[in-house]
Amino acid sequence: MDDSKTVEAYLESVNASVVEFVRFEVGEGIEKASNDFESEVAATMAAALNN
Repeated sequence: MDDSKTVEAYLESVNASVVEFVRFEVGEGIEKASNDFESEVAATMAAALNN
């Protein structure tokens, strides 16, 4: 890898061009579960009482 060249210079040297590019963000599309501690404890207690 030659860090001294820009992307533009490299593309010109290999006679190529960028047609399209996509930007990805870390964690994109991953939904984090929303945890409500109070309701979680209540559900655990209800399950324990029903057994």
